[in-house]
Amino acid sequence: MIDVEYKTDDPERREIVDRYLAMDDRGRFIEKVSEIASDYEITWKQVLSVVRSSSTILSTVHWCEVCGSRKEFTSRKDIRENRAMDTYLCSRDCRAEKRQEETSTESGQETPLDAAERSRERLLRKRVGRVTEALSGVTEKLSTISSELQGIKSHLKCEHGAGKKIEETC
Repeated sequence: MIDVEYKTDDPERREIVDRYLAMDDRGRFIEKVSEIASDYEITWKQVLSVVRSSSTILSTVHWCEVCGSRKEFTSRKDIRENRAMDTYLCSRDCRAEKRQEETSTESGQETPLDAAERSRERLLRKRVGRVTEALSGVTEKLSTISSELQGIKSHLKCEHGAGKKIEETC
């Protein structure tokens, strides 16, 4: 239902975010905000402030019909209230564009099927772009990890001498 993008490397702030967003298999939040606040000796408002300043919470199921951007949640209440949302328009510009499409459809310039198809195609193109971007990030991370592993392997060879065989696990 949600993805979390962290804006911090601070492990305590990440833990607060993780605890705040932790859900059971039914989609219910596991901990009360007051319990989290108590553990860190802060108020519930400060918990929410930490979550908002340390992360971006994005829907995995709600995409803007016009531009394809994902719905961003700001709180647990926002997540609960928008779970069953069928459609989503992210901004005034997208709402205006959607109204424009509907107006041109009503005036006979375009059939409803054409408008829906065009909107769906635009959304799919945006999603393909996001997937491509995400895969690019994964490729870069794998390359970095591979380089790090090569460095570790070289270090181990030097440390254990050239005469000993180092078993490769990759």
